[in-house]
Amino acid sequence: MGRKLLGALVGVVLVVFAAGTAYAAFGHARTAWLLADAAWLGEPGDIEIIGCEPLDGDVGTRPCRGRFVAAHSRLVIPTVRVDLPAKGPHDPGTRVPAVVGGPDATRAYPAGGPNAFTVAVQLALAVLIAMTAFACAWSAHRLTREARIWVRDRWRRVRS
Repeated sequence: MGRKLLGALVGVVLVVFAAGTAYAAFGHARTAWLLADAAWLGEPGDIEIIGCEPLDGDVGTRPCRGRFVAAHSRLVIPTVRVDLPAKGPHDPGTRVPAVVGGPDATRAYPAGGPNAFTVAVQLALAVLIAMTAFACAWSAHRLTREARIWVRDRWRRVRS
């Protein structure tokens, strides 16, 4: 019975780990989805800074608002959000090269921001983490097989 109980406990731990890794894989896939628009379909141009909020200590960037003017078309977006590096320009009126993306075109990325490589890395991480989650879930299923059979047999004895 001790081996069966140990197998069941290890199985539970693996299932919890698999759920956590699946959640992480979803996060990386979502990040890749959000960055893909700016990386492949984004509109290059400049942002004229309107104002910035205080430095975000967790990320090391300053969230700013600005007016976007496209480089190759007449596209003008009155207000977009951009996260600028802590050491970058933040004064109102400063122009910063950027790429605007997103379904509603309210998010911009500084020039040199997300590119196809960044998206590919995020997708690769999502696939790798999802494979790890699957392997943990499969291992938990195999490890708990003996314990599940033991519980099933005991339940049948109790019912009959």
